[in-house]
Amino acid sequence: RLVQVTPGDAKLRNERAWWLLITGQRLDESRAVAEELLKDSPSDMRYLATLSLAHLREGNADRAIQVIELPFLGSTNPPSRARIAYAAALGNAGQREAARRVARPLSSQKLRTAERILITNWFDSVPNP
Repeated sequence: RLVQVTPGDAKLRNERAWWLLITGQRLDESRAVAEELLKDSPSDMRYLATLSLAHLREGNADRAIQVIELPFLGSTNPPSRARIAYAAALGNAGQREAARRVARPLSSQKLRTAERILITNWFDSVPNP
């Protein structure tokens, strides 16, 4: 509803796209939102994480990694969402050890259930609360 009231709010649009992707809904719409937001803020890690997750949900783990890897590795303190998207992409691409290393700093208690499910499908090192 907030997105309808304030359609120009980039943060809210990204939040909605992220949640839709986490829950596996409206993949094309969410990818398009992330791509549009990145036109104005091409290095925003939150938007890159959303786009990466969109590619992952569309079945393209390699593209998901390509979108997020360099900005993630270049960041000293990447946001949790970037960590989730990158770890999930690595895990889906069969790079389980790398995925575990990326996911390890995450606190499962701070993740939404759907986010936790996304990464626990791949990693035994992220415990459920």
